[in-house]
Amino acid sequence: MGTILRKILPPFLILSLALGLISCVPGEVQITEEELVERVATAAENIKTCQFDMNVKIDMSGKSKDKTMEMSMLLNNTSIIDNVNKKRLMKTVMMMPEKGKAPQSVETEAYFVNNVMYMKMNLPGMPEQWVKQKMPQDFWERQNQIKQLVELLKASQIEILGSERINNTDCWVIKVTPDLKKLWQTAMQQWGLIKPLVKDENLDLEKIVKNVAQKQWVAKDTYFTIKTQTQMSLIMSSENLNLPSEEEFEINIDESIDLTFHNYNEPVSIELPPEAEKATELPKTK
Repeated sequence: MGTILRKILPPFLILSLALGLISCVPGEVQITEEELVERVATAAENIKTCQFDMNVKIDMSGKSKDKTMEMSMLLNNTSIIDNVNKKRLMKTVMMMPEKGKAPQSVETEAYFVNNVMYMKMNLPGMPEQWVKQKMPQDFWERQNQIKQLVELLKASQIEILGSERINNTDCWVIKVTPDLKKLWQTAMQQWGLIKPLVKDENLDLEKIVKNVAQKQWVAKDTYFTIKTQTQMSLIMSSENLNLPSEEEFEINIDESIDLTFHNYNEPVSIELPPEAEKATELPKTK
């Protein structure tokens, strides 16, 4: 089961990063869904900097030929993005609570500078370690979360539910029903980790993604995305991922993802720590 999890978790977390991704105040809608999507896309082109926080909760249960598994995972991520200089700072804490045990956490701090990723890892019982890796030339475009949210929004069915005030900002509240094929393609493009796992791209996604429900809050004055909430259920199995029969398994996954964006177009400073220069170099990704 441990080998299976190592194969499933990376693409699943990417899928989570690709989604990016209340009580509504009733009122007269003064904009159509099509106009809203167009204005969100136009506004995104003018985003020079931004910051966001992401909180993810994942509950998994599964079985393989001879083992069963139940586990939960909590992931907290904060990111600072500088689109002008193509720099990003991303801090992540991942915890896997176990009954009767103190939760262990894995902390990483990643810098993306000059098409190179520098990552500091703090693993339980191990000394702090820095690694670096050269990224593909199109990496910045592939992992641009704002752009991915916009592209997914364009390919989704949306419904304006009403208005709500978030952090002193008047927002449109919209229901988003993502296109499953676009969602999967976005995940593959973002990091390129799902493609090696799944050789057949013509998957029956309705067998994998059982439920996706998302709401977004879009500022009425700037049309920047302020917040997203996503609930998702998946069944990841050797059968619906077209993996070899000798690796037979099935894992049921329930996930909630909360994203909040702030400090749009405010000055940011992303400086690589001196100790990162001595990082161990990993093979270049493709």
